Amino acid sequence: MKFIYKTLLTLFTFLILPAASNASLQLNDKNVHFIYISPADVPRKEHYERVLTSTIVDLQLWFASQLDGASFNVAEEGHPWTNVSWYQHSHKSSLFNSETNSGQFMFITLLGAHSFLQSQSPDPNDIWVVFVDVDAAPNQDWGAMESIVVVPAEFLKGLSGEGDTGTGPTSLFPWWLPDQLRWKGELAWFLGIALGLPPQPPGNTNDLMSEGFLYYPDTALNDDHKTLLNDHDMIAMSYRAVTYARTYSFPGFGSSLENGSFESGLNPWVFTTDGSGTAFVDYLGHLSPNSLIITMNDDDSNTQLSQNDIELKPDTEYFLSFAAYSEKGRDLNVSLASDSSPSNNYGITLSQTRFDLKPYWDVYLLRFTTQGFDLPVEDGKLLFRMVNSDIDNDRRFYLDEIMLTEIVRGDYVSMAHPEFPPRNLKASLLSNTEVRLSWDPGQTNSYGPILTLAYFIHRNGEYIGVTTTNSFEDKTVLAGSYYDYEVRTVNRAGLELIDPAEVSVFTLPPGNRLMNGGFEEGGIYWGLAKDKIVEPGYIGDKSASICLRGTGSETLLYQNSFDLYLGVYYRLSFHARSSLGDDIRVLVHEGLPEMPVELTTEWQYYDYLFSKPENSPVTWNSHLLIRVGQDPRPWQCYEFDDIILEPVIVPEDEPLDPPTSLSSSMGSESLVCLTWKAPANNPGGVEYIVYRDETEIGRTVSKKYIDHGLDLSQLYEYTVVATDPFGRISQASTVHQVATPDSPIDGVNLVQNGGFEGGMFPWKSEALRAYAAALDPVEGLSCGRIHFPIVPKKASFWQSRVVLEHETQYHLSFFARSNRAKNDEMILDVTAPAGSFVGIPYGPYSFGIDEHSIDVSTDWQAYFISFDTPSSFFGGESTTLSFSFEELSGLLGSYSLDQVFLVRDGEIENHAWAP
Repeated sequence: MKFIYKTLLTLFTFLILPAASNASLQLNDKNVHFIYISPADVPRKEHYERVLTSTIVDLQLWFASQLDGASFNVAEEGHPWTNVSWYQHSHKSSLFNSETNSGQFMFITLLGAHSFLQSQSPDPNDIWVVFVDVDAAPNQDWGAMESIVVVPAEFLKGLSGEGDTGTGPTSLFPWWLPDQLRWKGELAWFLGIALGLPPQPPGNTNDLMSEGFLYYPDTALNDDHKTLLNDHDMIAMSYRAVTYARTYSFPGFGSSLENGSFESGLNPWVFTTDGSGTAFVDYLGHLSPNSLIITMNDDDSNTQLSQNDIELKPDTEYFLSFAAYSEKGRDLNVSLASDSSPSNNYGITLSQTRFDLKPYWDVYLLRFTTQGFDLPVEDGKLLFRMVNSDIDNDRRFYLDEIMLTEIVRGDYVSMAHPEFPPRNLKASLLSNTEVRLSWDPGQTNSYGPILTLAYFIHRNGEYIGVTTTNSFEDKTVLAGSYYDYEVRTVNRAGLELIDPAEVSVFTLPPGNRLMNGGFEEGGIYWGLAKDKIVEPGYIGDKSASICLRGTGSETLLYQNSFDLYLGVYYRLSFHARSSLGDDIRVLVHEGLPEMPVELTTEWQYYDYLFSKPENSPVTWNSHLLIRVGQDPRPWQCYEFDDIILEPVIVPEDEPLDPPTSLSSSMGSESLVCLTWKAPANNPGGVEYIVYRDETEIGRTVSKKYIDHGLDLSQLYEYTVVATDPFGRISQASTVHQVATPDSPIDGVNLVQNGGFEGGMFPWKSEALRAYAAALDPVEGLSCGRIHFPIVPKKASFWQSRVVLEHETQYHLSFFARSNRAKNDEMILDVTAPAGSFVGIPYGPYSFGIDEHSIDVSTDWQAYFISFDTPSSFFGGESTTLSFSFEELSGLLGSYSLDQVFLVRDGEIENHAWAP
């Protein structure tokens, strides 16, 4: 057993809860608050809330039995059908196990819930019992101290029947003792500590504050403890929750059954078995003190529970409702027939109804219409049959809250029937054939939750299902179809409100809206000739290729006649490349405005997310246009493959995953290039926020970011956060550390005079004026400046005799700018010069970078390019690095270069400072 001492209590009270009021409190002004917390990555579990309510009632009854009718008060601000307040933690469950220090689990739980606790009560002296649905790590403390109880998921599992018996001397457990009693007893022990009883050492099995919980509810308080508790502010002679729970659990109103909650024992239910199974009423009820427990042994093959002489109306809608669970999750069947021979089906048959019970309490409902008789009958027989499969010794079934009620429709609303339609009904698309409905409970009156039983779901006017929760998943819809949904409240009297909550939804059309997006069928649907389909493609066997023959021409890759719908998000994605690297422009009519896309010489993936404007109708004849060759760039080829235009599910409940695989490569002592992978559930259109030492330094839509201006002898920590068009913000990626060298490294840069501090040597130029300028360099005293003549010709600026090794990765980084607002015509090459081999001449060819297009702006911009050198049959000492411009490109203006670094992969990191 674990305890936190008063130092943590004092810290929590001082830092988190507001100061206590000086005004004196009356006897019933203080309450015990029961809080259920779900971490951000753990779903809310309705059965936990229900079993906690049942536990609270049992504990109240037990305290009352010990204190001459007095018991603790429960705060009334809970969920409409429980005495528990639910709270969603802002952090994932990993936070609770981030430390193993003593008290860390308890402190994080309370710290995360402090704003919720403050909003519920201004009095720090109230009792707070907090259940958090995450397992505590070893050596982490949880448990009880004065005014506060914090317990982990093992309590929730234990109370619901999912857990084991926990710690403690197992020899003290009778074989028949349900595990839930042990957990209720331990919670009573903790609650006693929170109420001010001292935790005593183990050994006294007749003392609640020691091991007496093992005998719960037969354990007893000693006289001293009774005196302390009776004088406590939270103990009152009149307490509300027991009455509340008994009213809630009453089958009442319109039920055709008697004693459905087994509060009066087993009568008039009849239990039969052909083996040695038993049935007895016990105090482990669903929401009331009692329930029926049925045990089955290995010799039982036909075990039944039934009630006879039920009055029924002909051709009338009824619903059957019951709470149940089985410790091993078994099935049971139900029938409703005449209690005579031959038995006539009255609406429910064993073969049609099999309920898959869970290993915890849950509510099961069946809506049906009576049949098999024309006049009212009084011989109906409702029968539950326990399914005989994989029988184990000592199997148990629990039944409670059994109701058989006629369904009536109306809009009668009063204090006796305060049901209202659900609020904030929403329809979410799980896929193009699945819809999820969710809503908030409609009750606003404090008595309303007692009466609401379930919600009936109607689709296009037809009943399709029932649920006791605040959500429903419809997995029988068709893609590309409209549906109107209604959610109707039904109470325990069988009243189905005719005033429903309504919502309409359009399911997503299936698959790719484009035809032949992979060009596997040639140019069909695209208007491309056979010679414009090349093999192999990026994906599959083929891709589309468009090669420009002259200057100033424009070619369109397009497809028409696909439909777009209002209110639906779409993702356009494709793979593309070009021979020189160049911009294209992409447009989707009535959806995606014309956007420039920068291609590279390597295949890259591109995706764009968009939706139709709100004021636009359904478009039945949309078209996709990809414009190529708008700028005068002759003899260049563009390739496209795997073009997909598909609807996207709006992820309302699913958090955006963080970026992964954050890594770095250093291009110089002060420049690093970060790269990462997109979130696993990337919807498209994601933007990334880059942090250095927890401070935002930039945003980008690519999966690459260049950070420069780093200091020597430093250790930097980088993280990346993803955001998407739906407003989701991911958790940060894992931290990636970058250590810079102690001092500049001599001989690492394979380019000489990359900072132009020594003038222009050894840089050379053709058809350009080149000089070292002191005009605002990136770093140092000067930068390289190149200027075009009035009539541009084929021009280049280069440095030769760069020594490179074969089959090695290199990183080229530099800064560039132009005096032109838009310039994408600088071309980068790393080539080997012309020569001969065994008397056979050959021309220059790429040694790593071949005609890589650079988009230059009017501001200094950092560039980082990685490449691998191929196998070669000559020495790499003759390699040339050149910045060139095509002849007749029409360029006028000047360009600046600075801090040109060419380094081998890992070279800078090898000299990193070791902190």
